[in-house]
Parts: sequence; C-alpha cells; structure tokens
Amino acid sequence: TRLVYNDEAGWVWESTDYAFSTVTGPTSLPTLNAPTLGAIGGGTGSATARLKTPTISPEDGTLALAAYPLQVSIAKDPGDPQSAKIFYSTQPGSWLEYAGPFVIDPGTNVSAYTSHDDPAFNDSELATSTFNNDPAGLEIAINVPKNPITYAEAGGPLEEGNYTPEPPLAPITVALTSSDAIPAEYENNNYFNVHWTYDGSDPRSSGDRHSGGNFNGEYAGDAVDYTLPRWDGASLLPIQIVAQSNNPAFVEDSAVLSANISIEKTILPLPVISYNDTDTSRGDTVEISKALDGGDMPIGARIYYTTDGTDPGDDDNGGPVSGTLYTGPFDPLLDNELATDATIVARVYPPEAHAAWFNVSEEVNTNYSVPLWEISGNTSGWFTDAQGGSGMVASFGGNDQIIENYNHWNSRRRRWETGTQTVGGSYFQWGDPGNWGTGANWLNFNGSAFEDVASNERFHIGQLSYYNGTISMSSLATAVDFTVKLDFGGTPAEFDYAFDLLTTPNNGTAWQNADYVWFNDTVSAQNVSLYGIDYSLNVEFGETSQYGFSSIDQFHVQEAQSASANLYATLVEVGSWW
Repeated sequence: TRLVYNDEAGWVWESTDYAFSTVTGPTSLPTLNAPTLGAIGGGTGSATARLKTPTISPEDGTLALAAYPLQVSIAKDPGDPQSAKIFYSTQPGSWLEYAGPFVIDPGTNVSAYTSHDDPAFNDSELATSTFNNDPAGLEIAINVPKNPITYAEAGGPLEEGNYTPEPPLAPITVALTSSDAIPAEYENNNYFNVHWTYDGSDPRSSGDRHSGGNFNGEYAGDAVDYTLPRWDGASLLPIQIVAQSNNPAFVEDSAVLSANISIEKTILPLPVISYNDTDTSRGDTVEISKALDGGDMPIGARIYYTTDGTDPGDDDNGGPVSGTLYTGPFDPLLDNELATDATIVARVYPPEAHAAWFNVSEEVNTNYSVPLWEISGNTSGWFTDAQGGSGMVASFGGNDQIIENYNHWNSRRRRWETGTQTVGGSYFQWGDPGNWGTGANWLNFNGSAFEDVASNERFHIGQLSYYNGTISMSSLATAVDFTVKLDFGGTPAEFDYAFDLLTTPNNGTAWQNADYVWFNDTVSAQNVSLYGIDYSLNVEFGETSQYGFSSIDQFHVQEAQSASANLYATLVEVGSWW
C-alpha cells in the first residue's frame, strides 16, 4: 500500500495498493514534504501550503490600438482549492477581488495573486503582465467642394438686383479615414483634435490655428470655412489641416494636408451711361450706373470716368490709372463753356479691399454733344414800306406800330405840315374793295415764344393770318417789307424780308383765284453773331388752316376767305449749306 498526501486536507489519508519488490532488510516508505510552518497565511507552528500563481490572459506584450480596450481574465491554478480567491490590481496600491473579466487601456500593468481565507494556505506568488500599445496613426482626408472659387461663392456681399442669389458654398470637410484602427472609445478630444490654419503656418504649433468641435465616442468630422472673412485681402488661401494627438501613447499625428484655395476672378459688368440724348441742352447731366441684374456686382464697386475720350485704365491693383470717381450726375461740359461735345469713357472697378477677386470691366464710351448755344425768348414782327401803283391804298396798324414824324410841303394847300404817321405795324391792309363788299385785303402777324433753340434747329416764330378780299386792281399793293424780331436777352436781333403780294384776276376755280404772299427771299438780309459765329435767320411757311395752303415760300388763300399759316425759322451759320 502507497500512502498519498492530501494537499487540501493537510494529512495523509489515502493509500493505494503498490506492489513492492521482495527485498531483504528494512522496508523504506516514500514520503512528501509538508508545507513549511509559518508561511504566508499560516500561524506559528501550523502546517501551511502555498497557493499556485494565477494565470493572466491574454499574454502580455505590445498590441495594436484596435485590440483595446482589452478584455483581461485571470484564472486560478486547477490544483488550488475552489474556495481560493484572486485579487488583482491595475493601479499601484489598489487591489480588487477578481469577479470576472475586465477591460484595460493600453499601458496598463496587471498584477494578480491567489489567496485563501484559511490560514493554512499561503498566498501565491504575484503574477504580473504589462500591456503596451502600438500607437495608431491618425489619417484624415479632406474634401474641397470647389476650387477656385468666385467672390459670390465665397459669400461676398453683392448689390441687390433682379437675380436669384447663389446658394452658399459648402465648407471643406475633414474625415477620419483611420477610424477602423481607432476604437470609438479613443475617438474623443482626450486623444486627438483637428486643427487648421489659413495662412500656411503649421497647424500643430501655430498660435493662429483654428480647432474643430468637441466630440466623444466617434469623430463625425469637421467643417472648415473658407468664405470671404477668412481671406483678409489675400489672393490665395493656403489652408493647412492636421489631426493632432493629445496622447501619443495612443495615437500619432496625421500628416499635414494642404488645400490651397485660389480665386476665380469675376469680370465686372459694363457700366451704363445715360442721358437725354434726344433733346440735350447745355447744363444737362449724365448719369453712370452699375448693371445689377447679373448677381455679380459687389457692394462697394466704384465707377471712374473721363470726359476727354481717354481710358481710365487699370493699374496692377485693380484701380484706375486716371479719371474721376463717379459720385453722382455730372455736367461733362461744366469746365468748358465753349465746348459742344465730350467723349465719356467709364469703367467699373472692384472694392479696394477685394480687388483680387475681380477683373475691371471693359470700357464703355459714348459721345455726348450739346449745341454751342441755346436761346429762349419771344418773337414779334411788323410790316413796313408797302409798294404799289399810284392808286395804291394801304395802311398799317395792330401791334408793334411804327410811328414817324413828318414835316413836308403841302403843295395843294401851299403850306408846310408837320405831325406823326403810322408807317408800320403787325397789321397791314391794302386795296379798295369798292362795291364788292368783301372788305380790303390784310395781313396780320402774331409772334410766339421759343425755348432752347440751337443752331440749325427749326422753331416756331409765330402765325401769319391773311384775308383775301376782292379789290380793284388799281388800288392794290404789290409788295411789302416784313421784319422779324427775336428778343432772347441782351440785344434783340432783327431780320428783314420782302413779301411779294400776288393778286389773281378771279376768273378760275377757287384755288386758281386764290391770292398769295411770297417770300422774295427766305434768307434774312441781316445776320446775328452768337459766340463769335454769324448766323442768318431762314424762314418758311408751315401748316395752314382751312381755305389756305402753303409751300416753303408761298402762302395761298381763297378769294373772300381768311386763313392762317404757321411761320418757322432756323438760325443757320453763314456760309454753311442748309
């Protein structure tokens, strides 16, 4: 029989049959060493046993971050009593009773031992495992929706107009492409942040860097704004973006990615030059406006113009080389009262602070002209010096009468006579109607006002009324002088003409019997000087009333009827063709 020592009971209590060889001499029994008295957990003088060292799983070493948080389990030696307990520590000085698997982060030291409440058992030796981490590399990707971009896409403020605004430009997005290697537990601001700069400086260390938002559990990405306020007058936006580690034991910095955003220049729309080009007068003004309906006119755009036909130009900074800043309507001829025309050239220039976003507009030019002079005033007129045969009957009256003194010898009465007589007026009557009962012939002129009349401009000077009576041929007048007076300020101008008076024999149709007056010459005998240039006053008949008709130099009226004709005039430079 072989005796077996029971470790749990602490004494020999079992035996097995064992065949011994037949030997002579004394019998030798095999024995096992008992635990040393006074060991860990045992009392003095008591027999104790050391528990086995527990096993920590998995094996320690350096693991990828993706393995974390790592589940750790601890097992007793199968030979230890079932009632033995395991105690473990992941932080120095702090021990916990093991109740089941637990998780740890990289860099954790796990210590464990087996213990028993029975003092007959000594605690096991300490098991230790260190779990290190192979840091995961942060990897990011960026998406730039558009590059280059326009001023409008960058959110630059535009003038209001009849257009549909462009939708806001989407920001640059940042995504974590190495998320498979980084468990969600480590995707938070404790482990890394995303930073970027707009001036090309290193976002890992720049004092002007911008940072993404807070996140915890999973990095959802960041939006990098690259609208107009970020440019600060620059012509290029060198954005630098990085995912930077806050705990290098867990994750390592990503590479710094660049997004060099450039400008897609907008050509500014042409300016619009406007003025009353159908009736331009000296002192009129010109307006220049911006075209707003294209949705591409920035607030603060400027217009520069010249009036001498030169191009305002374009310097290297998006500004004019010459010209005047447009601030409101202007008179192109204000500084040159003798000038009659100006060539206006204008361009649109960008706001100075945002010149890099635009190309200056093409030039627009227009020829602006006004008369050298314009006159306004009133017209009057009168008849004088009637001519006819010895039996002519004629008299003057109406407005603008001309009264003369006379002093002559009356041979019939054989005496000198003095007095006054009317020798002219706006009303002229001639002929003896005898027994026909129609009354004498007459002409009457009524002047009119005129306004803003320029050279070579036809204007209305009045109305000539004519009555055609039946008179004896011996009493008729054959001609009369006619004077037109233009009173337009300063010295009035008078112009003389001669009317031929044509009397028909009344033996045909109504129009064949129509008498008429005829301008002997429609060009005045006198000239007037305006701004150093001599002008004649050329007259012509115009529209007539019933019973009359006219041509340029003739006015016909039916027998025993009266009619009126408009009279027009034109100031024509002497020597020019008209």
